[in-house]
Amino acid sequence: YSSTDTRKRMSDALKACLGWEPDSWQIDLAETTIVRLDAIGVSPTGSGKTIPIMLPLLLPENKRKVTVVISPLNSLEFDQATRFECVGIHASVVNRDTWSTRLRKAIEGLTYQILFMSPEMATRNRSCRDMLQSLGHRGDLLTFVIDEAHCISQWGGDFRTAYCDLNKLRAYARAGTPIMALSATLAPQPWTDVEQVLQIDPSAAFYLNRGNNRPNIKMCMKYVESSSDFAALADELNLPSIRHPEDIPKTLIFVESKLQSMRVWRYLLEHTDPSLHDAFAFIHAGRTQEARDKTFQQFKDGKIRVVLATECVAMGVDASDIERVIQLGVPLSLSTWVQRAGRGGRSAAMKAVALLLVEKSVSQPQTRRETQSRRPAADSDSDGENEPGPAYRKTIDPSLRLWIETRTCRRKSADRYFNNPPREDAKHALEQWRRQQAQTRYARRAYSIMAVLPDDVLKSVAYDARIRTPAALEEKVPCSRWPFVKRHGQAIIEVLLRVDARHEMAKAAK
Repeated sequence: YSSTDTRKRMSDALKACLGWEPDSWQIDLAETTIVRLDAIGVSPTGSGKTIPIMLPLLLPENKRKVTVVISPLNSLEFDQATRFECVGIHASVVNRDTWSTRLRKAIEGLTYQILFMSPEMATRNRSCRDMLQSLGHRGDLLTFVIDEAHCISQWGGDFRTAYCDLNKLRAYARAGTPIMALSATLAPQPWTDVEQVLQIDPSAAFYLNRGNNRPNIKMCMKYVESSSDFAALADELNLPSIRHPEDIPKTLIFVESKLQSMRVWRYLLEHTDPSLHDAFAFIHAGRTQEARDKTFQQFKDGKIRVVLATECVAMGVDASDIERVIQLGVPLSLSTWVQRAGRGGRSAAMKAVALLLVEKSVSQPQTRRETQSRRPAADSDSDGENEPGPAYRKTIDPSLRLWIETRTCRRKSADRYFNNPPREDAKHALEQWRRQQAQTRYARRAYSIMAVLPDDVLKSVAYDARIRTPAALEEKVPCSRWPFVKRHGQAIIEVLLRVDARHEMAKAAK
């Protein structure tokens, strides 16, 4: 086996299909399928986690192999299947609506290289299970992929118990058939849950953690009266100033229920000129797949400018030019919020804003009456071990509360929770470079060390993963902000690239 040859063939195959080469981390993950290693991969939303699934299927020797992708939402399954068909990989969505004897025969006849299905279909539908076992025992299964793997922890309790049964996939295939778990939001505990449910041995698996930081998205929050404070939402949209649909930045607004999406939609129509009504729409799981697809396509085309959405749009659905994401009311968790915020700015070249509108009750202490009503009865069996901490009127996920209430950088708060790879190495390296310049090149000049490289510029560069070329640096830091950018830009880039190289070597050693 030649790793160099295999990686080159996968890269060349993708370039022939799409016109560009994959990143090294995408090839790293793809190669785990070839060498039959389990893998867990974490990478930001919109970074291209589909490519590692695609690459092995482009090799001629795998044309008669089948990859099974476990996906959480029907809408996501159809969207992904379309992407694979576009590069010549035959794909099929397997769910209650599409399943039939005819489809089963086509799959067993190896008509399709990749199948998209829910955990319920893979573990609870007897006919589908038999079909997967048939493929597995014949040796036709290439790999299992668990897309949006954080759902194992987030949904695997009472909500969708089939996620806890995904260990059954091991029994469907021959020993050594690999499993790949992918997500943008795996904190340490959910990561452990994924290992346990999928029976992944940490000592014999490949791990990739690129974090989920999206430097081109500004994430912020504001307090509103409640999740029904539609007036505050309308203010954020600046409706009175809108005269033409093109004046509205492309906006995705998340709410927590189907009913809420329609209520907000009606409110916005009532407070805008009738000529703008076609610029607003809603998408939720209660609409037909055809209606959802049509609405989202019009949104991507720019005919619709604002979409009210529920969870069915929160994962994997791709539109590259969403400028603004708004969440009305706190979601289930910080992971959910990061996933939804990641729908914006899918093109790294554009800047986007993600705004969380938080109910005031999140930070309001309970009244004495509310506190007493929540206390256990005097004759209950409570031993006091589960007594709550500070009592607020609205209970939310602790990690999300920490993100909301932090008085420092919220991006760093999320980095700590998700165990994102630290970028302090880049910061320290730039500080060292600055000291060296001040002590040598500028030792006889009147410049202070801050003039050589101001602190705000240093931090901005160190924590922005996109800055890896002089052109990107000059775009981020114009001469008006740092007069020495043209003189020292190349040196700064070289420092950052050395930090990246050390980081990659450390990961390889682990």
